[in-house]
Amino acid sequence: MKIVQLIVKNNLNGFPISLVAKSSDGILKAILYWKTTQTMSYQSLQMKNVENDIFEAIIPPVKSGTTINYYIKIQNNNGKVI
Repeated sequence: MKIVQLIVKNNLNGFPISLVAKSSDGILKAILYWKTTQTMSYQSLQMKNVENDIFEAIIPPVKSGTTINYYIKIQNNNGKVI
Protein backbone atom coordinates (compact mmCIF):
# COMPACT_ATOMS: atom_id res chain seq x y z
CA MET A 1 0.00 0.00 0.00
CA LYS A 2 1.27 3.45 -0.88
CA ILE A 3 0.14 6.43 1.18
CA VAL A 4 0.08 9.74 -0.65
CA GLN A 5 0.61 13.00 1.23
CA LEU A 6 -0.68 16.40 0.09
CA ILE A 7 -0.59 19.89 1.52
CA VAL A 8 -3.84 21.72 0.79
CA LYS A 9 -3.85 25.31 -0.46
CA ASN A 10 -7.12 27.24 0.03
CA ASN A 11 -9.53 24.82 -1.61
CA LEU A 12 -12.97 25.74 -0.28
CA ASN A 13 -14.75 23.08 -2.35
CA GLY A 14 -12.75 20.12 -1.11
CA PHE A 15 -10.00 18.19 -2.82
CA PRO A 16 -11.06 15.95 -5.74
CA ILE A 17 -9.21 12.66 -6.20
CA SER A 18 -9.60 10.76 -9.48
CA LEU A 19 -8.19 7.51 -10.76
CA VAL A 20 -8.55 5.11 -13.66
CA ALA A 21 -9.15 1.55 -12.45
CA LYS A 22 -9.43 -1.36 -14.88
CA SER A 23 -9.74 -5.10 -14.43
CA SER A 24 -10.66 -7.84 -16.90
CA ASP A 25 -13.22 -8.93 -14.27
CA GLY A 26 -14.58 -5.40 -13.85
CA ILE A 27 -14.33 -3.11 -10.83
CA LEU A 28 -16.81 -3.61 -8.00
CA LYS A 29 -15.75 -0.63 -5.88
CA ALA A 30 -13.01 1.84 -5.07
CA ILE A 31 -12.71 3.33 -1.59
CA LEU A 32 -10.64 6.38 -0.69
CA TYR A 33 -9.21 6.48 2.85
CA TRP A 34 -7.97 9.85 4.11
CA LYS A 35 -6.88 11.66 7.27
CA THR A 36 -5.44 15.06 8.15
CA THR A 37 -3.10 14.26 11.06
CA GLN A 38 -1.26 11.28 12.49
CA THR A 39 -3.70 11.15 15.42
CA MET A 40 -6.92 11.19 13.37
CA SER A 41 -8.06 7.77 12.17
CA TYR A 42 -8.65 7.27 8.46
CA GLN A 43 -12.08 8.24 7.13
CA SER A 44 -13.50 6.38 4.12
CA LEU A 45 -15.27 7.68 1.04
CA GLN A 46 -16.87 5.48 -1.60
CA MET A 47 -15.53 6.59 -4.98
CA LYS A 48 -18.07 7.06 -7.77
CA ASN A 49 -17.60 5.57 -11.22
CA VAL A 50 -18.12 8.83 -13.10
CA GLU A 51 -17.22 7.54 -16.55
CA ASN A 52 -15.69 4.41 -18.17
CA ASP A 53 -13.34 3.20 -15.42
CA ILE A 54 -12.78 6.70 -14.00
CA PHE A 55 -13.53 6.89 -10.29
CA GLU A 56 -13.74 10.07 -8.23
CA ALA A 57 -14.23 11.18 -4.63
CA ILE A 58 -13.87 14.57 -2.98
CA ILE A 59 -12.07 14.97 0.32
CA PRO A 60 -14.03 17.59 2.29
CA PRO A 61 -12.56 21.09 2.67
CA VAL A 62 -9.83 21.50 5.29
CA LYS A 63 -7.86 24.45 6.60
CA SER A 64 -5.22 25.83 4.23
CA GLY A 65 -1.79 24.34 4.91
CA THR A 66 -3.24 21.12 6.34
CA THR A 67 -1.47 17.91 5.36
CA ILE A 68 -3.72 15.17 3.99
CA ASN A 69 -2.65 11.53 3.79
CA TYR A 70 -4.70 9.17 1.64
CA TYR A 71 -4.73 5.78 -0.02
CA ILE A 72 -7.22 3.90 -2.20
CA LYS A 73 -8.43 0.29 -2.10
CA ILE A 74 -9.93 -1.17 -5.25
CA GLN A 75 -11.94 -4.40 -5.37
CA ASN A 76 -12.75 -6.20 -8.60
CA ASN A 77 -15.89 -8.26 -9.24
CA ASN A 78 -14.08 -11.47 -8.20
CA GLY A 79 -13.26 -10.04 -4.76
CA LYS A 80 -9.56 -9.33 -5.35
CA VAL A 81 -8.45 -6.20 -3.46
CA ILE A 82 -5.68 -4.06 -4.90
